[in-house]
Amino acid sequence: MRRLSILAVFAVAALSGTTGDAAAERYWPWCSRYGWSTICAYATFQQCQASVSGAGGYCVQNVMPPPLIGYASPRVRHRRHRH
Repeated sequence: MRRLSILAVFAVAALSGTTGDAAAERYWPWCSRYGWSTICAYATFQQCQASVSGAGGYCVQNVMPPPLIGYASPRVRHRRHRH
């Protein structure tokens, strides 16, 4: 019984972690460019500069707009079947 309760605690902890949706809502306004590669993962220009220093890259602002907050997904319309 004790093993089962410990297993249940671990299962709940694993399932209650952050999902991809929460990570997708995060907006990073600064991107680093290395040749053809672009990495948009910096909150400030200074963070980006620290990352590219000595690596031969440069920093640019993210051209993608921030995600719309509170945007509801479109409703799914169900087809009515003829009887």
